[in-house]
Amino acid sequence: MIEKIEVRKVGSCFDDNGITLSDLRNVNFIYGANGSGKTTISKIISKPSSFSVCKVTWKNNTDLKSVVYNGNFINENFYQSTDIKGIFTLGKESHDAQKEIAFKKCEIDKISDEIIKLTQTLEQKKNESITNENEYEENCWKIKQKYDQSFQDAFSGFRNSKRSFKEKCKQESKNTEQLFTYDELKTQSNVIFGSIKEKISTLRKINYEDLNKIESDPILCAKIIGSEDVDISGLIKRLNNSDWVKQGYEYYKLSDGICPFCQQQTGEDLRTQLEEYFNDTYNQQTEKVKILIQGYLAFVDSALLQIASILSNGNQFLDSTMIEQQERLIEAKYQTNRTRLDGKIKELSNCIKLDSLINEFNIIHETINSANKKIVDHNNLIDNIAQRKKILISQIWRFVATENSINYKRYLEKHNSYEKAIIGINGTLQTKYTAQKRINGEIQEIESKITSIVPTITEINKILTSFGFLSFKLIEANERGYYKIIRDNGENAKDTLSEGEKTFITFLYFYHLLKGSNDADTITTDKIVVFDDPISSLDSSVLFIVSNLIRGLIDDVRAAKGYIKQVFILTHNIYFHKEVSFCKNRSGTNKLCDETFWILRKKGSISQIESYESNPIKTSYELLWQELKYHTERNAITIQNTMRRIIENYFKILGHLGDDDLINKFDSEERVICRSLMSWINDGSHFVNDDLYVDSSPDTIAKYLKVFEKIFELTENAGHYKMMMGNIDLKLPTV
Repeated sequence: MIEKIEVRKVGSCFDDNGITLSDLRNVNFIYGANGSGKTTISKIISKPSSFSVCKVTWKNNTDLKSVVYNGNFINENFYQSTDIKGIFTLGKESHDAQKEIAFKKCEIDKISDEIIKLTQTLEQKKNESITNENEYEENCWKIKQKYDQSFQDAFSGFRNSKRSFKEKCKQESKNTEQLFTYDELKTQSNVIFGSIKEKISTLRKINYEDLNKIESDPILCAKIIGSEDVDISGLIKRLNNSDWVKQGYEYYKLSDGICPFCQQQTGEDLRTQLEEYFNDTYNQQTEKVKILIQGYLAFVDSALLQIASILSNGNQFLDSTMIEQQERLIEAKYQTNRTRLDGKIKELSNCIKLDSLINEFNIIHETINSANKKIVDHNNLIDNIAQRKKILISQIWRFVATENSINYKRYLEKHNSYEKAIIGINGTLQTKYTAQKRINGEIQEIESKITSIVPTITEINKILTSFGFLSFKLIEANERGYYKIIRDNGENAKDTLSEGEKTFITFLYFYHLLKGSNDADTITTDKIVVFDDPISSLDSSVLFIVSNLIRGLIDDVRAAKGYIKQVFILTHNIYFHKEVSFCKNRSGTNKLCDETFWILRKKGSISQIESYESNPIKTSYELLWQELKYHTERNAITIQNTMRRIIENYFKILGHLGDDDLINKFDSEERVICRSLMSWINDGSHFVNDDLYVDSSPDTIAKYLKVFEKIFELTENAGHYKMMMGNIDLKLPTV
């Protein structure tokens, strides 16, 4: 079942801090006004994966199927199709099969308990194995710290990580190199590592093969002007102002035929001549200039970055001074060339010549070649003693492994023991999972042979008839496994039901779905049930029945009967909350060990939640009297329950008087009537699905109300009766 729900930044009610419902039990009551976020909580329980910022924590990390009654359920199961998908049940005719399924469910529950215990043991062994690893790691690190100063070159690559040093120690435990003393190894290390340096990578060369081609491209000196075949070209050529005209032409294209210089309207001929003057050839040459300049700038910028990278490397064989000198020359020429290129872009008719950078790059190239030659010589020198260094490092690790041998032996014994246990537990778990899967398959096979939707149709129709819903009923649809709602004349009633009728039949559908399934293979699946405001659009009589149905489910959960393991009830209706949360086994106001109470309320626009040690929506004694006082304005079906609750609260709980004590207060002639009252209110206050009937006529109610009043008179509590009834004359007949 669910142990904790964390709601964060979802919907309009919850911010980054959100709310947390922790230490959840089998039965959980959540009261909150409309708009406080109850439906959001029900949706999170229904499908936690759809809310990435929220979290649902399951007991033993075992998630169960969530079945939620809310607006989404009504829409998905009632409004979307002409027929309603049937609920498969095991049926009354399959008693032996049900017993067999119950037995197999017990087997599964037993296996599940064993899996939980095995999982806990597995986790314990894994934790012990981790502790063993950590202890060995610390022992290895102590040795590293002891010899780090002397053998830091041999420890290179493992000095900054405890884990990597530990793994290296494991690897070297089988080292068979010749064993030397610490003093011998230290002397050899000073000689070999003291004068030897690491190999150095050669420097990367700068590729400038295309630079000369860019610098000498004829386009830079080309005089790019418009076509000379146009009449206007003569004037432009004589004035030598092609670039100025080009700029004006760009403005002219935006001025809707008005000259940008003289502000006068021009003819279409001028536009045509300008378009022909600045033709495709002109545009192609212009684009070529731009591409050339972009390539030049990109190359030099990249080359300068490479030069900076080479200098930052700090290579001992590189003439950095020479490189820096060429770098400064390149940067100076580059700035000059950029200015010339900017001028070319602005006035394409100009001829420019770039200061060449070839000489500087040639010098840099030669300097890098010289350094690389020295690096190759250096690396060749190192290769001659690399083998000796390799042997010395291996000898040092042999020394470390020998000193660490006792620690390693102790570690290895524990490690092998834990690994053997973990492998064994995993094997047993796999066997349990296989058995669990096999038994589930057997249950599904039994279910598939005996499941039917007929018992559900019968039960729902029986309840509808019992509560006066006589104008419609359920029948099997033509499509196997579906229901249809019809009127008495056989017409489809689905689209003509009132909101109250839709709500009630949808709730009954959900109620029976809890006892069965839409899928014939998953009837006996363990589940969590959420009721999100199930009494909207219902009158008081239906509210009373819904609360009794839910209370019956809660009783089954508390008794561990059936396949419902946890219940959440979310409501904004105070009367419904009191009815559904009523439990005669609750001592005083304190909550039972298997239930929680919460109030969800808004502070500003953000919802907050608070848990309570007792039911915060108290069983209001005054509310019961109010129900009695105005019984003629409300449905008669609740009056028996109201009378019973008043007598229980006032006489049985506070006065410690039982039914017989009250009955004996009457004379022998009236005693029969009082006993009849007690039977009547007790029978009418408990709902039994199979035997439900309603026979509460006004005369019957009036008769028993008078007996009810006389109980207070005979027990010397007439003053209390008058105070609670507010001196209202009920105009009851004399008994």
